[in-house]
Parts: sequence; structure tokens; C-alpha cells
Amino acid sequence: MLHRFGPLLVTSLAIAGLSFVSLRMRIVPSGDFGLLLSFSLTALWLVLVRVAIAHHRMRGLWVLIGAPLALFYPIVFILWMRACAHNLAACP
Repeated sequence: MLHRFGPLLVTSLAIAGLSFVSLRMRIVPSGDFGLLLSFSLTALWLVLVRVAIAHHRMRGLWVLIGAPLALFYPIVFILWMRACAHNLAACP
């Protein structure tokens, strides 16, 4: 799989997309599990990005096209934590 770039890119986009929609899926039993699933898929996507860049060099940077999908919830979660730490009225 690492010798061909197309399947690697499609797999990366699929994992990034699943990371994004995992909190919205009806089959996920709870929000905590959905968040864990989303963060786990993001970690898997980051490993895949690292492997793609190490193996394909400059061409592997195309895998970063899935970054907005994969990194959306971790960034939102970190910003929400910081808002709660600085202003307790901002937290539900």
C-alpha cells in the first residue's frame, strides 16, 4: 500500500472524514465515546500523515488535505478548555 500514493490519500481522507463525523453519528452510544473515537481517529490520521511524508517526501504533503476534517474537534476542544479556564461563565 505504501508504494502507491492513491490508496494512501483515499485512506487518509476517509479517516479524516470519519474523525469529523464520529460525534454526529447516531450509532455512537455517548458523547464521551464519540469524543474518544474522534481523537483516536485523529491520532491514527497523524500517524498516517507522518508515514506518508516519510515515504513519499513532498508528494506526501497532499495527505494534509484532510487536516481541516481531522483536526476540527481537537482544536475546538482545546479552545473550549482554554475558554473555560479563563472565564467560568463560558462553560455550560
